[in-house]
Amino acid sequence: MWKKISNPQWADKDHTAVNCMVKFEHIEQAVPFTATASDTEAYGRDIYAACLRGEAGEIAEYVQPSISPEKARETQNRRDQRLA
Repeated sequence: MWKKISNPQWADKDHTAVNCMVKFEHIEQAVPFTATASDTEAYGRDIYAACLRGEAGEIAEYVQPSISPEKARETQNRRDQRLA
């Protein structure tokens, strides 16, 4: 189902999810993917396990987004207005 995993990085500070790029057999280019141990799909759990085994290299540490709380509220408000 998947052929290659690259650029793994922890998606959260608790190390429960991994963001990575995955090349699937049926998609021409690698796509962003977030893998977890509790993924609803077996391939998601398999990708997570492969990352933990180091098959895609060392998992980079989580980096907290640098957006301020005020900017986050502004962004959320704009999104909510568009969806209304």
